Amino acid sequence: MARVIPAVPVRAGPRRPPPIRVVIPSIGLDSKVVPVGTRTDAAGNLVWETAAFAVGYHRGTASPGEPGKIVLSGHISSPREGNVFHRLPELEVGAAVVLYTVETAYLYRVVKREVVLPTEVRVLEPTDQELVLMITCVPDGIYSHRLVVTAERV
Repeated sequence: MARVIPAVPVRAGPRRPPPIRVVIPSIGLDSKVVPVGTRTDAAGNLVWETAAFAVGYHRGTASPGEPGKIVLSGHISSPREGNVFHRLPELEVGAAVVLYTVETAYLYRVVKREVVLPTEVRVLEPTDQELVLMITCVPDGIYSHRLVVTAERV
């Protein structure tokens, strides 16, 4: 997933705790969540950091319990960093997603699935609604597009 990407909108001010675990029962996912950010590559392009063998939480995006987009990403397949989101393409609208923080658990339901180009900025636009965006590369082995699964708080 280290492709040139749009910058993730950053939230300021007092914050709730970030997610530390995500569970999606319908696809058998139970993963730790670790903070990731962006960096500049050798060519000067902005690229997302990736989480090895875990789901990445993009620092500066909303936290569970806050309005805005909670941006999570993970590999569909990577020989060096695992395949935490390998079953994300199977996730259906209506499926439950549970995010855990050090304080409590938050329940979300999948409301939308879409495939976009890696540079599609529309999916990251700010919102007042509490949403989870889960992003991975597709199709597996080619990685030319991104699957974006959106879930809203129940």
